[in-house]
Amino acid sequence: MQVPFTVVFEPPSRAEVRTLSRSWRFWVRSTVVLVIAAAPLAVMFVGYHLVKQHQIQVATAAVTITSAPAGAVVDLDGSQRGQTPLTVAVIPGSHRVALHLDGYAGSTSMVSPADGQSVQVHTTLWLAQPQLTQIRSPLPGAAIANAQFLKDGQIALTATLPPSPERQLWVLDERGPRRLGPTGINGPLAIEGNGQRIAYAAAAAGSASTASLSQLWVTNTRGDAPRPVSSGSDNGQPEQIADISWAPNGTHLLVASQRQLTDGGGTRTRLLWVPVDGGEPRELAALPSQVIPGSYVWGSSSRVAFLVKSGSVASLCLLDTASGRLRNVTDLAGDAGSSTLFAPVAWTADGGRVAYSGPGLIALNQVDRLFGGQAHTALFTTDPDATSSQQVTVFDAQDPTWRDDGSLVVLGKPRKGPGVAAYVLGSSGPLQPLATMPLTGQLAGVRWDADRSAALIALRDSSQLADSQLNYWLVRFSPGGPQ
Repeated sequence: MQVPFTVVFEPPSRAEVRTLSRSWRFWVRSTVVLVIAAAPLAVMFVGYHLVKQHQIQVATAAVTITSAPAGAVVDLDGSQRGQTPLTVAVIPGSHRVALHLDGYAGSTSMVSPADGQSVQVHTTLWLAQPQLTQIRSPLPGAAIANAQFLKDGQIALTATLPPSPERQLWVLDERGPRRLGPTGINGPLAIEGNGQRIAYAAAAAGSASTASLSQLWVTNTRGDAPRPVSSGSDNGQPEQIADISWAPNGTHLLVASQRQLTDGGGTRTRLLWVPVDGGEPRELAALPSQVIPGSYVWGSSSRVAFLVKSGSVASLCLLDTASGRLRNVTDLAGDAGSSTLFAPVAWTADGGRVAYSGPGLIALNQVDRLFGGQAHTALFTTDPDATSSQQVTVFDAQDPTWRDDGSLVVLGKPRKGPGVAAYVLGSSGPLQPLATMPLTGQLAGVRWDADRSAALIALRDSSQLADSQLNYWLVRFSPGGPQ
């Protein structure tokens, strides 16, 4: 070879390119070269995502899931993971927890643990076919005027003995009905939540009229002599004590003192905050309407919901007894609203949030929207100190209660057939069917004992409404409910 030498690079001719492109060897070699060149990039890409995935999995959270009763099958994000009680490691973020147990309605909730956080979810499962027991008057011929749960799960009944105005207080327990309190009470009476004391209205000692209901009395259920309590109803006006309710802590009574106006008729009702063990009563509000007796639903020892009636219109009110602030929340619609027994309200445990049922609007189509929609009973939530509410359902829903998992249970008509249906509204979506009960009549009110998964449902003959006999049913959504 002769040096130096010269190397000359020239582009291939078109004929050479055409010849080369027809060669299968060219394409094989080109593919191999591309794969070899891209391999490092692919390795880097996959390695990067594996590292990121590993970092997320290392920063785990945990969810501990329990239920009553235990043994429910747990589906986490659509994958079956075991039975309660169960602790599962999860990545941070939102997760859907569904529980299933034979004989019980399913339950679904959402949890969102943060990085490194451990979250607990407890759910009380409710029977898909609740146990129904009709509550009958303890005396033949007597009528049940009111019913309520006591703190221990027993049921207290107020019975009236027509044609006289006499009222009697009874408690239902595992031994059967048991009468409490003094005899011959012709006015309002109320039992303390723990079942230890009774307050009632009667004539003052030495009064010439035994029909007067101006004096408030308190006694215990052991049969000791009653003692008078200053109610503030004697303010120089001819007032009568129309209703009484115990505050949950037993330190005060909420008393409705009422008088009839002589000029033009009408009623004036004063709401009085009465200390039970001494102290001066305080007037909270004066209303140009009547308080519906026994309609109170307490949220705490200072906040209460109740119903008032003016003419044929019933209204839902919230009252803060500490500040005296009264909020007129809504009017209840129609004949069914005016014959409602109890405030259709549920309070959160701290009393800081309220769910209630009231008239809502649902627009079924464009024509309905133009003419205002169709009236129905909807579910609302609100802060008791706010001035507005948020509608949370467009399906008929009434008489709510909060459950321990934060979901709301409401009653309404079944989607198919007769009866009364229970629905649940959780964080995971719209109303879901919970149970259907073969009960007939117009819902007149519901008392809930959510801690024991039980309800007292009052029904009227739908053809008579306010003038009809009330039928009370104890509904147990849990086998461990009150007997």
